Amino acid sequence: MMNYHNKNIMHIKNVTLRVRDIEKMLDFYANVIGMKILEQTANYYSLGTESGRILVKMVVDEKAEKAARTTGLFHFALLLPSRHDLGVFLNYLIAIDYPLAGASDHDVSEALYLVDPEGNGIEVYADLPNEKWKYTRDGIYMTTVAIDHVSLLEEIGDYEKIPDDTVMGHLHLRVNSINRANALFVEILGFQKSLDYGPSASFVSDGKYHHHLAYNTWNGTANPDLEDHQPGLIAYEINLPIDRKNDLVESLDKFKIVYTKETDGVRLKDINGVEITLSYL
Repeated sequence: MMNYHNKNIMHIKNVTLRVRDIEKMLDFYANVIGMKILEQTANYYSLGTESGRILVKMVVDEKAEKAARTTGLFHFALLLPSRHDLGVFLNYLIAIDYPLAGASDHDVSEALYLVDPEGNGIEVYADLPNEKWKYTRDGIYMTTVAIDHVSLLEEIGDYEKIPDDTVMGHLHLRVNSINRANALFVEILGFQKSLDYGPSASFVSDGKYHHHLAYNTWNGTANPDLEDHQPGLIAYEINLPIDRKNDLVESLDKFKIVYTKETDGVRLKDINGVEITLSYL
């Protein structure tokens, strides 16, 4: 797993959500997902693993009102260390009677889908061994078929907290333009194309992972961006290998991208107006 999520690979480290009802959200992320509160102030929380890896940050806005449809988050995906961990988590969800939004075998991974109390999509998944991944001339082969829930439920254990080796496996965005997304994430930031899923979705990665980032136009191509006082994804952090720092800055300058250079990384906005931090410390 860490072959694709380490300091030498570009990957998503964490996401930041604007939330309205912090009590409901903390209850869900602590008692359903099993995260630990790592930092807390009056209107900011960070949550993650017992060992201190931050996975989700929350900024509280009690006046936030959900919009019907915007660009932004499709889902963020928590990568568990093993299929055993995924099975234990599934058994736990059944035991506490928490509903699934879906469950799929993607031929590179097996995934469970949930929705948090404020409508944010979450995937919890485990990768298949990479020697089982398949490729075509178009890229990595990924599909969506029914998960083998029978054998998954045979993975027995006590689920008390999210495993320490859990990482943010990938991030999937809603966008209005695949071409504009490719221009930013591939041409400018340096991800490599893994797969085009028809004209309406693309999957990109670093280090030959199946995908660290995906984006789709399945909700159409004329949706408004998230506004102030609307709950949802407002930021995410990408690990940038330090030896690519100068190349990134040159690329941003070449394409005239507005950014802020700081001691620990570079900050800019994605095509949805969501803040990206590319951190190299």
